[in-house]
Amino acid sequence: GVQTCALPILLEYPDLEELVRAIKRKPERLAISGNVVDYEKVEEMIQIAKKLSPKTIVDIGGPINLIEGFDLGDNQIKGEGISGYRKVLGENPEAPITHPLLIKKSSIAGYPLGTHAVIVPAVGCNMSCDFCNNPAFYGKKFTYLDSAQAIHETIEKHLPHVTDKGFTIFDENLLANKELVDDLTDLLLESEPIHFRSFRTANSLANFDLDRLVAAGLRQPWISRETSAIDYGKNPQDSEFDNLIHNLRSRGVQVIVSMVIGFEHQSFDDMERDVDYLISLEPAFIQLGIVGALDGTRLREKCRQEGKLVDLPYSKHRLTSCSIKHPKYSPTQIEDFLVRMSHKVYNELGHPIVRAARISLAGYERYKHEYGILSLRAGEYANLCRLVHPMLGFLARHEENNDIYTRTKEQIVKDIGVNRVNSLAFRTYLEIRYQVQKLKR
Repeated sequence: GVQTCALPILLEYPDLEELVRAIKRKPERLAISGNVVDYEKVEEMIQIAKKLSPKTIVDIGGPINLIEGFDLGDNQIKGEGISGYRKVLGENPEAPITHPLLIKKSSIAGYPLGTHAVIVPAVGCNMSCDFCNNPAFYGKKFTYLDSAQAIHETIEKHLPHVTDKGFTIFDENLLANKELVDDLTDLLLESEPIHFRSFRTANSLANFDLDRLVAAGLRQPWISRETSAIDYGKNPQDSEFDNLIHNLRSRGVQVIVSMVIGFEHQSFDDMERDVDYLISLEPAFIQLGIVGALDGTRLREKCRQEGKLVDLPYSKHRLTSCSIKHPKYSPTQIEDFLVRMSHKVYNELGHPIVRAARISLAGYERYKHEYGILSLRAGEYANLCRLVHPMLGFLARHEENNDIYTRTKEQIVKDIGVNRVNSLAFRTYLEIRYQVQKLKR
């Protein structure tokens, strides 16, 4: 995926074995991309690289460059990586960009399902939330695929390599550009059916005909829902958000909703009310994290000036760690509270597999009597239910609150039907895997 005339060896979040194999080839340049949490690992990798191949030039890219005073490696590529690396290599940073083939393996509970693709129309974000290091790193939004036609051609290029017709369209808020998405939807409806996931805000989703988006392939939107006490320009009114999530769920769309908690104005009661609100929406997935003073963000600078930074090793700069001093609670108390809230989500909504199954059942019931592409989507939902059916039997056996798994499993058999031989084989695989993991523990 390196968009340069030179051909350095590029390693994105590699393990040490991969590094050693690469560096033994004595490359002229080695490019490593990493996050802040990777600092110690990247430092060790550079030492190994220089020991095995002293003349190799090591270039470091990625958000790890947000660390104040960061100077590991021979060159630090800050911000958008393609133009930045071209500058380091003395090339034209404005030269045309060719989207590389990005093919990933798909699996469920370790069981291989084939391959899916990643499309990157743009990087960066224009929302500028003060706690997010995305706008801090990129500074602005950089667009690689600037039209619906360009995105569609990139999807078509990937299709022969994708076995499950699934795509992740990596753009922080793809649907903010309504004209582009309308044009892309037209193209997708005239092409071989795919399904896709992408990031988006609730406000942007509300502008579209949801049935049309489902027909085009919308399967899994990731929506950030911030605490209602602070206006980041992303949250609609609660009633509007309720209706949006309900309408998506009823169409079989597996919504991921994320939220950070731990702001200084919040008590634990405030935080729990926010979490309870997310639980009431019954999305397929909920991601909870602690608001952090991430390197390079405006919030970190504000906390530094106010003496509110918690001293953390770089390996702890993640969503589960508290990096800001709270007026009422210690970092450990907030981290423990996050764990309790995560358990609450799980205990009240069940495993994400059962949530996904129930939502797929709803989509199947909605579209099973439709014609054309929506009928095909109903068939996809039915296949997803058949796939997870043995997992529900496994969960019913091993989870304390097993009623929800049993009822959903029986509903799939009643409404859709399953291949009992395949189901038994998959369940046997899960049981064996479970017993092996128990022995390892």
